[in-house]
Amino acid sequence: MLSDPPAWTADACALVRQAIDCQTPLLGVCFGHQLLAYAVGGRVGRNPRGWAVGCSACEVHAGDDPLLSILPRRFTTLLSHREVVLTASEHIEVLGSAIHDPHHVIRVGDWAWGVQFHPEFTTTIITAILRERAQILDEVMGLGYAKHQERNLQPARPATLLLNQFVQLCRQKTTTV
Repeated sequence: MLSDPPAWTADACALVRQAIDCQTPLLGVCFGHQLLAYAVGGRVGRNPRGWAVGCSACEVHAGDDPLLSILPRRFTTLLSHREVVLTASEHIEVLGSAIHDPHHVIRVGDWAWGVQFHPEFTTTIITAILRERAQILDEVMGLGYAKHQERNLQPARPATLLLNQFVQLCRQKTTTV
């Protein structure tokens, strides 16, 4: 967690900044999203709204962004995290938000994006996480949190389209270089 950064964080941040400078396509997911923001001066820490596990709506603010252009303005995401980007630096463009996270989707430069949610997750994966962590989630978030989140799970198909779109953008970049 970046609220207590491990020793290797400085090297990881240097690699992220190098990728940005070289315009290497980069998609940071969850911790990768947080690391992207942290590498360019954003502040990352515990979400003041608590642990988020389950599904959440994401509101897109920049529908003309090449990565997000295929997504609806509002779509369901699956997530599991305690830390978020708390403050965006001047290098970060905020592209989307969720009710618990105003920096849910970000962009740095032309080829680096970060998403706090997990586009690779399915409801089966989130169900397993909720069941495995039910006791701690209920202690931290309130009795019944895990069951409530499990009952309200929804598939997040639009979020998975984001991965395909990223691959397409990478292919386009390599054919134009």
